[in-house]
Amino acid sequence: MDDNFPPKNRKSQRLGILEIKITSKDGTIKTDPNGKAIMGFTGDYPIGEPVPDLKSEISGKPAYRIELDDIELALSFEEMDRFFRLDLTSGEYKFLLNKYGMFHEIHEDFYWEDEAYQPIPIAKKTLKRIKSKGELTVQKKEAIISQEAISKASKKLKK
Repeated sequence: MDDNFPPKNRKSQRLGILEIKITSKDGTIKTDPNGKAIMGFTGDYPIGEPVPDLKSEISGKPAYRIELDDIELALSFEEMDRFFRLDLTSGEYKFLLNKYGMFHEIHEDFYWEDEAYQPIPIAKKTLKRIKSKGELTVQKKEAIISQEAISKASKKLKK
C-alpha cells in the first residue's frame, strides 16, 4: 500500500479476502470480486431498493451498504455501479482515498492521476435503471458506445 495514503477508518474485523456483502432494503447478498465485476459489466444487480435511512457518504443520496475486507461503504446505486466498474469520478475517488486510504478498488492500477484508467463499460441494463430514476453520470461517453458495440457484436455471433 502507498505510504501517502495509509489505511484509516477501517473496521476491526475483516471479511474473508474474497467475500463482499451488499445490503439493500431486502437483505444482504454475498458475492466475490468476480461476481462484483460481472454485476458491473452486465448490470444484473440482484438487489432491491436502498437501505432505509442510509445515506451515501459521498452524495447523501439513498444508499446501499457495501462491505469488503475491513471497509464498510454507503454508496448510492450510481456510485456503487461506478465503484464496481472501476469508473469513479475524480471527486469520488479522492473522497474514498482520503477517507479510507488506499485499498484494492482504489488502487493506482485502476486510477491514474485521479482518473479511471480502464473502466468497465456501463451496461445497458444499468443505464435503463439509472435513467428511469432520472439521473445519469457517465465519465466517458465511449463507455456507453463500447457497450453498444459489444451488444451488437454478441448479436452477430449468435446468428
